[in-house]
Amino acid sequence: MLEGFLGAAKAGAAIIQALLLFNLAYLLFVTVGALLGRRFPPSPSRFRDPRPQRMAVLIPAHDEERVIGSLLESLQAQDYPAGFMTAFVVADTCRDGTAAIARAHGVEAFEREAAGPSSKGQALAWLWKQLATRHHRFDAVILLDADNLADPGFLAALDAQLGRGAAVAQGVRRSKNPDQSPASALDSLAEALNHQVVAAGRHFWGLSGLLSGSGVAFRRDVFDSLVNRTSTHVEDCEWQLALMRKGTAIRWAPDAVIYDEKISDFSAMASQRTRWLQGKFGLAASQLLPLVWGSLRMQGRALDGLCYVLAILPRSVLLVGLLGCAVMGLVWPEGFLPWPVWAIATLGFMAYIAAGLFLEHATMRMIGALRYSPFFIRHLLWASIRALGRRRINWVPTRHDVVKSVHDLEGKGRPNS
Repeated sequence: MLEGFLGAAKAGAAIIQALLLFNLAYLLFVTVGALLGRRFPPSPSRFRDPRPQRMAVLIPAHDEERVIGSLLESLQAQDYPAGFMTAFVVADTCRDGTAAIARAHGVEAFEREAAGPSSKGQALAWLWKQLATRHHRFDAVILLDADNLADPGFLAALDAQLGRGAAVAQGVRRSKNPDQSPASALDSLAEALNHQVVAAGRHFWGLSGLLSGSGVAFRRDVFDSLVNRTSTHVEDCEWQLALMRKGTAIRWAPDAVIYDEKISDFSAMASQRTRWLQGKFGLAASQLLPLVWGSLRMQGRALDGLCYVLAILPRSVLLVGLLGCAVMGLVWPEGFLPWPVWAIATLGFMAYIAAGLFLEHATMRMIGALRYSPFFIRHLLWASIRALGRRRINWVPTRHDVVKSVHDLEGKGRPNS
C-alpha cells in the first residue's frame, strides 16, 4: 500500500514538474523572440488596401461617468479620416451619467438594463444586436473599455493591419497610472510583460497574437461569428480559442497603443484576478481535450491553442512553484529533480522579468516597486487558489477613478519609443 501511495505521489510530482517546466520554457521562448524582434523586426507586407476601413467602435460601460469623456475626446483627436469612424456606447445597467456624457460628446449611447449580474460579452452582444440594420456600413469593429485612452495613431495603426489582410488585429495596452501605487506599478509591469514580451515574442516566431479584451479590431464578419457565442465572462479567452480552432490568426499591432487604468489596491486586484482566473481555468479545462484532438488532426491553429492553454499558469504561481520544487529537490530527491535544476530555472524566470523591464523602458519607480513583489505574489497566489474552488464568483465591474487626458501620456506608449 505504501509503495502504491509513493508511486502515485511520484506520478503527481512528475506532472507538476512537467507543467512548471513547460510554462517556463514557453516564457523563455517568447522572451528570446521579443529580444530578437526588437533587433530584427519582421518586415510588414507591401500590400495594403489604400481605402480607410469604416470602423464601428464599441464601448461597454458600467457607471463610468468619471472616465468615459476622456476616452471619447481621445477618439475625436485621432489621426484618421473624418467620417470613417463611428463610436457607440452601451451604458450597461448604469446608475450615473455615463449615457448623458457620451451623448454630450456627440456619441450615440444605448441604455441596457440587465435583470441580474451582467458581463462585458453580454453587453457587447446586446449592443451589436441594436445596430443590426447598420452592420453593412462598417468594415471593422473596434473594442475599447470606457477607462481606455487611445493614442492619436491608434485607429490608423489598426487600419494598416486590416488593410494588409488581417482578420483580427490586437493593439498594445499600456498603463495610464503606473506611478499611482505599488499595486498599479506591478500591475503595469504585468501588462508590459504580456505585450512587450509575450505578444512581441509570439509575433516574431509567427504565432497568433493574443486578445487582451480591448484595443482590438475585428473584420466585421469575424466579429459577427464570435459576439453571440460568448458563454463566459472571459470573452477574450473564449474568442481567442475559437479563432485558433478555426485557424484565424490574430495580428499583433505594436503601433496601435491604448492606455488602460490599473487597480491601485492589492486586495481589489486579487478580487478581480480571482474572477478572471476562475473563468480562464474553467475554459482551459473544457477546451483541453478538443484542442488535443484538433492538434492530432492538424486542424487550424489547434496546436497553438493547446500551447496557449497549457501555458495559462499565472506568473506568481509559476515562481512559487519553481521555488517550491527547489525545496522538494532537497527534501525528496526521489520524486523531484535536483535543486540546482530549479535554481537555474528560477534564474531563467528572473531573466524573463528583466527582459520585460528592458523592453518596457521601465522607470526607476516601476523597478523600485519590485520590493513589494511578495505582497503582489501573495494576493495573486490566493486569487489562484480561490479560483480553483467550486463556488462561482460573480462578475463585478471594476471601479475606475483615474482621470487623465491622452495628451498627458502622448508619445509614451509605443514599444520602440
